Amino acid sequence: MRVLCFGSANIDYVYPVPHFVSAGETLAAGPREVHPGGKGLNQAVALARAGAETAFAGRAGKDGLFLKKLLEDSSVATVHFELLDGEPTGHAVIQRDPSGQNCILLYAGANGTVDPAFSDTVLSGYGRGDILLVQNEIPYVPHIIRKAKSAGMTVAVNPSPVSEEMRNWPWGCVDLIILNETEGAFFARYEKLTAADIPALRSRFPDTDIVLTLGAEGSVYGGSAGTFSVPAYPAEAVDTTGAGDTYTGYLIAELARGSSVRSAMETASKAAAVAVSRSGAASSIPFLSEVKA
Repeated sequence: MRVLCFGSANIDYVYPVPHFVSAGETLAAGPREVHPGGKGLNQAVALARAGAETAFAGRAGKDGLFLKKLLEDSSVATVHFELLDGEPTGHAVIQRDPSGQNCILLYAGANGTVDPAFSDTVLSGYGRGDILLVQNEIPYVPHIIRKAKSAGMTVAVNPSPVSEEMRNWPWGCVDLIILNETEGAFFARYEKLTAADIPALRSRFPDTDIVLTLGAEGSVYGGSAGTFSVPAYPAEAVDTTGAGDTYTGYLIAELARGSSVRSAMETASKAAAVAVSRSGAASSIPFLSEVKA
């Protein structure tokens, strides 16, 4: 099965800090790191490194040429990755604390120029038997979801970052949702979400399979195959920035290969454990051979 990852490509500027900056505070940061990123690009790299036949669709500025090279070096098809004149590549400013946790300020840049015409051109080459994976860092995602579903594609959504308008997205066209506890709490309208609250999400998305990731608490599935949890694998966290994207890419790749949901979640958890032990987002994503080892 082919997987089309349609989403964002960013340049990540990472600043090590003793703690996240507060309102009105000026804080000295450690040496700046520059990494490729964007949830779309990260997940495309994870898909390909997990062994899936992967294409990436999105837009960047001319300063994003190295992002295209990274995708191609990871065996991702880039025929629908456009580098635009006159638009900067989207970027993220990331604070990373000593425990490896992060907070992120995101600027859309060229990602914000994705429109229905571009989306229709990309999706015209896909149909039944193919998988679409999208996030929430480009415009017109509801249009992309509807168009893909009408073409017969299997639609997977990582609703990150969450926003109020997402409550009205065409969730009936979505086959699989992969989300973390913060995103899950948003949709369930809970202050905090745990594995025990998966029925609340199932009531919100009754016709959709759900995979809820809970960091060190592992992940839980609720859907057509029942309800069950998979533990996280222990790791010494250096940087958690790309962990969720690694998990999502590996999960979809394993499902595309025909693995059971439980087996796919176990492999995705192993891959995420490797990713958090390294710095960066896309640069931290392991290859399948490393995960198996």
